[in-house]
Amino acid sequence: MPFDWQTVADLADYRIGLTRDYDYGQVIDRVKARGIAHTEIVSSDELNFRKLMAERIDLFPLDRVVGQRMIDDLFGADEASRLTWHPHPVRKDRLHLLLSRKVAGNAERMEAFNRELKAMRSEGEIQHILLKALGAHITGLDRLEPDDKN
Repeated sequence: MPFDWQTVADLADYRIGLTRDYDYGQVIDRVKARGIAHTEIVSSDELNFRKLMAERIDLFPLDRVVGQRMIDDLFGADEASRLTWHPHPVRKDRLHLLLSRKVAGNAERMEAFNRELKAMRSEGEIQHILLKALGAHITGLDRLEPDDKN
């Protein structure tokens, strides 16, 4: 199915599969609030993948790393080749490590974590992990940037 989108209006008339209790961000919130597209909510990502393969939905927003891993686990190469990713994300997030300030030693743990994360970035280990998880499916590794300069 040919598909491209840049604005919420571009999602009009598509059937979008969503997973219950997920927060998809402002784009999908606007789609649902304005009734721009038909949304169907199910209980699991696997159900949405099955509906996508059966052409019962047209689109399914999901984190690329998680989604590619699920595709590799759920489908053979022929089925997986029927699916693709759009390069324009519906949501961008960063992951953060949260530690309680009330727990003794957490300040040191956070410093150690930040130090190791910085080393992993500079040595290319983050990119290696993503390449291992996604194989040839990953693009844009050169755009990975740290949240801060630690």
